[in-house]
Amino acid sequence: PGVFYNEGTFTIQGAQGYYTANMNINKPLTLNNSTSQFINVGTLNCGGVCVEGSAHFVNYGTVIATDGTVVNSNDCSWVNDGTYTTGTFIYNAGSTDVINNCKLIVDDTFFIDLGDNKNRNGFKMDAGSGVVTEKLWAQGPSYIWMGAQSVFLVNDEAKMVITKDEYGIYGPDKPDNGYAV
Repeated sequence: PGVFYNEGTFTIQGAQGYYTANMNINKPLTLNNSTSQFINVGTLNCGGVCVEGSAHFVNYGTVIATDGTVVNSNDCSWVNDGTYTTGTFIYNAGSTDVINNCKLIVDDTFFIDLGDNKNRNGFKMDAGSGVVTEKLWAQGPSYIWMGAQSVFLVNDEAKMVITKDEYGIYGPDKPDNGYAV
């Protein structure tokens, strides 16, 4: 339990592999209970980031998670206010605080499998934020809410298997400050 606050450069290397959510992550930063908190204002280099349980992860700096990122709880928080680069991004549990406020780069696949709506358990993008990914795969109850002038760029392939009319990707109701793209 506790808070790990990084202002410098923190590199995780040499750890044993970790397996979760159908993805191998080598050398991960794993947070998995309500007293686990990681706040990054510097640089984090690791094989992956896994946020489960009621854990909290906040990035204000730079994260390079080479293998991937897993957000796997209905009660955790993953907030990006900086630059976050990851191999894959797997969001398979609907939490109220999964928010990209700045720049998220996914080298391979952005996968979302659980998110109800813009007010509860969706993937949120603040105004002016961006996601760049090679592939987007949305299935089941998937909901992505994009703020004004935010961009979600898929370079190669998007697959969406949406199970209800209200699921999908949405932008501002009133585009006074600009549309989402």
